[in-house]
Amino acid sequence: MNRAALKEDAKSILNSHFSFYFLLFLPAFILEAIGGFTFGMNVTDYPEPSDGVSALITWIAALLTIGMLFVCLDAMREK
Repeated sequence: MNRAALKEDAKSILNSHFSFYFLLFLPAFILEAIGGFTFGMNVTDYPEPSDGVSALITWIAALLTIGMLFVCLDAMREK
């Protein structure tokens, strides 16, 4: 299988299940946006407690994304 065929196969898998992948990653996108928004609102010369909250939200979103990537691998491997 050459590169072009592999790329076309990956595109067809993703395009046929776009809504599944979109809904799968939507919570992580929302959490990342909330974490970035709360961090951006509190940019000052000294750290505030809400900076820890935004970092916690971002870490939760990152862990959620890692789990979602494993779900994507299982879905592509048809397990």
